[in-house]
Amino acid sequence: MLFNSLGFFLFLGVTLGGFAWLPARWRAAWLLVASVIFYGSFGLANLVFLVAVTTCAWGVGLAIARADQPRVRSVLLTAGLVAILGSLAAFKFYDFLAAELERLTAALLPSSSLALPRLGVSAPVGFSFYAFMAAAYVIDVYRGAQSAERNAGRFALFVAWFPKILAGPIERAPNLLPQLANVLRPDPLLLASGLQLIVWGLVKKVVIADNLAPVVDNAFRIAAYASPME
Repeated sequence: MLFNSLGFFLFLGVTLGGFAWLPARWRAAWLLVASVIFYGSFGLANLVFLVAVTTCAWGVGLAIARADQPRVRSVLLTAGLVAILGSLAAFKFYDFLAAELERLTAALLPSSSLALPRLGVSAPVGFSFYAFMAAAYVIDVYRGAQSAERNAGRFALFVAWFPKILAGPIERAPNLLPQLANVLRPDPLLLASGLQLIVWGLVKKVVIADNLAPVVDNAFRIAAYASPME
């Protein structure tokens, strides 16, 4: 369900329609369900990673807020960041680094038979964006820039919010969480502004970028021989 696909715009229409029709107290839950469906459309296994990161950041944030001793708070912060960013590093780089280490060892020590285990798991789509968001939230709670969010559903919506989970931006909690805590209501001016941004983004993607792609790809394919103009 890519942003420039028909399926996404059908999904967006249903999401906006349900948001406008439902009572205010159900709107946040509706947006969370929509966000989970959107992210799950890229593979149900992705939801396991999303739930794990969300639960870790939410729990660590609450624990930091309740801790009185600076040392305990520092330990909790470190543990949370290691769990969130460590998993990101492992999924993205471990298998690659293991293969490179084996190759280097074989070149330096031909008699070596180093064989490192492999995770065989790659980071799911959008993992970097919501992992960094969760890490930034934990840091903000530790620094006192953000109070710990006690509502698990609201925090899950903050992490899973579908317009930015695939390609960012990495939203800071002090900016987005207060908006989700307010009474959510349809705003015609914001709707018009949002649709304008979507249309302009589609023009840049479909009309400009997609038509330039063959030329750009060809230049990168022969980068060593391309002319200065190319």
